Amino acid sequence: MVEVFVPFVLILMSWSPDDPQGSMQVTQRVYIDEETCLAAGREREEAVAQHGVPGREFVWRCEEQITDIEVYRPIAPSE
Repeated sequence: MVEVFVPFVLILMSWSPDDPQGSMQVTQRVYIDEETCLAAGREREEAVAQHGVPGREFVWRCEEQITDIEVYRPIAPSE
């Protein structure tokens, strides 16, 4: 088994204030370090400012993922 750990996730959210529930869009991208994650978020924010759809809100954030991973193994059934 191969375990892959991704320390930072960039979460991008956009919506229309007139219909937040019906128009919400959420995307996630993974990054190996915080600096790269933040740079990608700022880059996306600049692109939205230049080419965004009028009337839509946009927010983003980088979230650090947990570093302690617990592996649960089921107990073998007793015979």
